[in-house]
Amino acid sequence: MAIRWKNYIFILLIGSSLVFGGCATTKDAVTGESTYNSYTLEEDIELGKKIKNKNLSALRQEGIPLNEDKKMVAKLENIVRALGPVTELPDLPYNVTLVQAPDIVNASAAPGGSILVYEGLYHPEKGMVKTDDELAAVLAHEMGHVTARHGTEQLSKGKAVKTTGAVLSTILNVALSVATQSASTGDLAGDLFDTAYGAGAALWFPSYNRKQEAEADKLSMIYLARAGINPQAAIDIWERAASKSKDKKNSIFASHPTDEKRYKALEEFLPEAMEIYNQTVASQSGE
Repeated sequence: MAIRWKNYIFILLIGSSLVFGGCATTKDAVTGESTYNSYTLEEDIELGKKIKNKNLSALRQEGIPLNEDKKMVAKLENIVRALGPVTELPDLPYNVTLVQAPDIVNASAAPGGSILVYEGLYHPEKGMVKTDDELAAVLAHEMGHVTARHGTEQLSKGKAVKTTGAVLSTILNVALSVATQSASTGDLAGDLFDTAYGAGAALWFPSYNRKQEAEADKLSMIYLARAGINPQAAIDIWERAASKSKDKKNSIFASHPTDEKRYKALEEFLPEAMEIYNQTVASQSGE
């Protein structure tokens, strides 16, 4: 009997190593603090490419045009080129695709920097964006999620739960072998794409918690200011969003929860952002 309990303890130790060995503490590029993310930056980029390709494939199958408004595409690309270098991760392969879907008022970014902008975002009647600065504010917000790596942070938490459940189940069944361990953890590590999408999902829209949204809001104002774009634009668009937040269908509200407290927090941060903005403008003018 003692031998059997020693085996259980050994199994528990092995199982714990699988759960926590796959968990990685890494330095947050934005805050400089330690954060929990089991994926490397290279895996962020690879996952983002796969998500982008699947999204675009699904859109093409529905006959939705992509990048046909060349003038708007050029504008979006110019904004991304201006914002990318002022982020904490300037070497990421930031890119943007215009989805010509006027009924979808949204924008989203996959890990690694692939951004989708839906035409409805700036539609003259249905949209929220009224100026180029506000369009830049939306893109800066999405890039904030990318640089803070919110997408793979969320996936890391989900994978940890999945891994823990698998290990505990194995322990309870007392049926653990080296081969089983390798296959199980390998499937979990290699299944990022399916985990990101979930079962039967056609398009990937990330889901963030309020803390992550608040961080992306703040980063959007910082990035705007560093790029010489008035950060007041971020407040304007989210204040407008709060007034329209009752309609969440096919809109930015589905993936970006909005309320009055949100833009009030932006207003509180505005003086700090304006200080950065004024420094940028002064530097650009040679003062």
